[in-house]
Parts: sequence; structure tokens; C-alpha cells
Amino acid sequence: MNVLIVDDGDLNRTILGEILKFEGYLTIEVEDGMEALAALDAGDVHVIISDLLMPRMDGLRLCTEVRKRQETRNIPFILYTGTFTTPLDQIEETSELSNMLIRTLEDRNTELVSKLKEQQERMDLILERVLQLYSLMPICGNCKRNRVDEEYWAKVRAFVEALPGPLFPNPGVCDECGRAVEE
Repeated sequence: MNVLIVDDGDLNRTILGEILKFEGYLTIEVEDGMEALAALDAGDVHVIISDLLMPRMDGLRLCTEVRKRQETRNIPFILYTGTFTTPLDQIEETSELSNMLIRTLEDRNTELVSKLKEQQERMDLILERVLQLYSLMPICGNCKRNRVDEEYWAKVRAFVEALPGPLFPNPGVCDECGRAVEE
């Protein structure tokens, strides 16, 4: 597995790189977000570990750029910081970016949970219909022979009548009553 390490500190990169190599990972080591994007274009990266505060492009901006790209948006991204010694205004700016990122992730999670619930409800309905159809199959579960009788046709008719909306694209004429089948 290839791990991209992004840190402007030589010592940090070296220590993290050696630890990962000892654990059997291959590493690509770069100094900032700009170099990281170039490394992503050049090679096969499976995980990104990035420092938060770096010159040219910081870790948050790098994460944003990685998520924008179709080919890299699903790469796991670990963001860390070794030291946090910046002026107060930069701390407040970074804190606001973090809060914005958290709100965005929470909103996306809520949206995904809602979609998942809708899909589950649809799947439950489909499964219910399939089970109903399965119970209407005119085949004996033991001998696999046809078991059609009047009770079978009454069940099929009740099932079809309970379905909503038009069912057949070309309704034609009913063989039983001779009238045009209503849509």
C-alpha cells in the first residue's frame, strides 16, 4: 500500500516515513500540498497523511482539492499537526475552517442517512411484493408440478387488482369480458 506523507518538517516526514516503512508500507514523501497534488498525478496513492499547517498549500486546502477530483476523492485522508504555534488570527481562521468542515460533513451525513432510509423503505416494499408473487407461483414446492386451480386464480386476480396505476403498456381487449382494458 502506498502512503503519501505531506509535511513541511523534514524530521516529521522522516520519522513518519520510517515508522510506516517498518510496518511494510511504501511511502511517497513531499513538503506541501502543491507537491502532494503533483505526486497524486504521478503515482498510485492509497492513503494520504498530511500536516495541517504548511506553506504554499496547507492540509485543509489539500484535502479540499483531493475531494474535488473524481479519481482521488475516495482516498482516505488523515490530517494532523505536530505543533500549533501561530498568531491568534490564524488560529481563529483555522478553527473556522475546521467548524465549516465539520458542519459540511454533518450535513452530508444527514443527507446520506435520509437517502438510505428512503432506499430501505423501497427495498422493503419490493421484497414484500416479491414474497407475494412467490406465494402465488402455481408450482408445488415438493414435486415442482403445476398446481393451478380456481383458488390460485383468485389470489392472482386479487394481487393484480391491488397494484396501483396502469400495469400494461398495450392493454388490448380482455378475453373474458370482451371490453377494452382500462389503463
